Amino acid sequence: LQFLYFIDILTTTNMRTPSLMAALVTTVIASVADPHLNSAPFDVPAEAPSNSDDAPFDPNAYFDGYCAAGVEVLTGTGTLSHGPYGNNENLCWFVTCDSHSDLLVLEFTSIETEQGFDYVRVIKFDGSTHSTSGSYTGVYNDPYPTSFMNLANSQSGYLIHFKSDSSITHSGFSLNYQCTSQ
Repeated sequence: LQFLYFIDILTTTNMRTPSLMAALVTTVIASVADPHLNSAPFDVPAEAPSNSDDAPFDPNAYFDGYCAAGVEVLTGTGTLSHGPYGNNENLCWFVTCDSHSDLLVLEFTSIETEQGFDYVRVIKFDGSTHSTSGSYTGVYNDPYPTSFMNLANSQSGYLIHFKSDSSITHSGFSLNYQCTSQ
């Protein structure tokens, strides 16, 4: 499945940047053999929002009740860091771009959670469907997971979900996000 997504990215984007291509190949290879990848269930709402493409997407309304403190929306280019974290956290961020024609790239720079109990999940959301791009638990070393997404509409982006249990905490995670015009 990751390989097919890789082929989709290559055929639908203009991959002229060698470093971006190298990062994509590394991610596909790493994700196939990743011992940390966890397929724990992710119960986001089954129904997509009914907004038209012109209506502003409200992640807080869509994911209402799923994330304890609501959803923080991040756009453009920046860094998301969370940690050191506490017990019983359930936090969400929605990362998107200002333009529909952008390529959104997420690149983790650190992941350190309690193996098997605390998770960082990355959910690809295109406005009508969602799928888990990765669920990470434990300590990662370079190369870190990277995700790529073509934004189809104003409701497209990644939901980053962090959840910890009631004991043992670590330093958390950090990722860079970048919107690149195609």
